[in-house]
Amino acid sequence: MLVWHVDEREDAGVDSSNGITLVGNWTFNDRWMPYARIGFSWGSAPIYNDRATFGLIRKFMYRSDVVGISATWGSPPGKTLKNQKTMEAFWRFQFSKGLAFTPSIQYLVDPALHPTKDKVWILGFRTRLAM
Repeated sequence: MLVWHVDEREDAGVDSSNGITLVGNWTFNDRWMPYARIGFSWGSAPIYNDRATFGLIRKFMYRSDVVGISATWGSPPGKTLKNQKTMEAFWRFQFSKGLAFTPSIQYLVDPALHPTKDKVWILGFRTRLAM
């Protein structure tokens, strides 16, 4: 469980906000991990006021790579913004104990911050370096 608070930012015209996120996962057969995140927030600072994410990760026994998929529904704080649905697929390549690269692809339906588009594809690439 995560509880958070963001102070008001007068210069940006953003009120203070707070929220709570509940996270759960379960690993079985040392390979499969379904997970869920559900969050609620109040105020105008968060990206979503309500959010639910469900996903599945598969670990590989012969390496430390993982592959995963997820689906998210989010309700942004603005009344004129659309509820966004996101699907993501990713593969984390673990090159060493401290170095990982994660390419991903996301498909957004009714993107909240893009009022002229109904669907958007996003290609992503994350790097993790732990020392």
